[in-house]
Amino acid sequence: MFERCDPGATLILDAGLAEARRLGHQWLGTEHLLLALVQHRDLLPVPAAELLPDAEAVRSALQNAIGGPPLADAELLATLGVDLHDVRTKVDHTFGTDAVDLLSRRRVHRGWQPWRRLGRRCTSVLAGNMGVAPPTKQALEQATHDAARRGRSLIDPAALLLGIVTVKDTLANGLLRMTGVEPDEIRTVLEQCEQ
Repeated sequence: MFERCDPGATLILDAGLAEARRLGHQWLGTEHLLLALVQHRDLLPVPAAELLPDAEAVRSALQNAIGGPPLADAELLATLGVDLHDVRTKVDHTFGTDAVDLLSRRRVHRGWQPWRRLGRRCTSVLAGNMGVAPPTKQALEQATHDAARRGRSLIDPAALLLGIVTVKDTLANGLLRMTGVEPDEIRTVLEQCEQ
């Protein structure tokens, strides 16, 4: 994902990942990218940046939308009587200190199963991998198409924002609406900035 982005878009993705971690989420969602974009609005065309709400308004809308912070993996397992720290310690003791890291990098061979996508990696609560939400993947695909349409080989922050507001029914678009901004208006402004 990062290799298709220019330095500005890479900064947005890094900031989005940091937001996801700060919120205790195990995925990178459009909501995290929106938070990153409003914090780094100086990377966007001025007319589009002026339409975006401030970061605190987006954070507040996100808290209202998700109903408070989710339980962390360790807290969630503790409700079942499992201590994640103990499990990690025992895995380290039994299999070595790099066993958890190797788990996230090792491909697991399984017989053909039509419901699994080929090449999917094994993710683990122990390894702490972060996934990418399907709407975020769609937004990145839209951003790639937009960049190519504009004759650019890399995704820039404007293309990333355009990808987010183009994909329908994302949490980011819902947050924009909750803060009084219409995603279609941002899309129109971004398309006008290209001309």
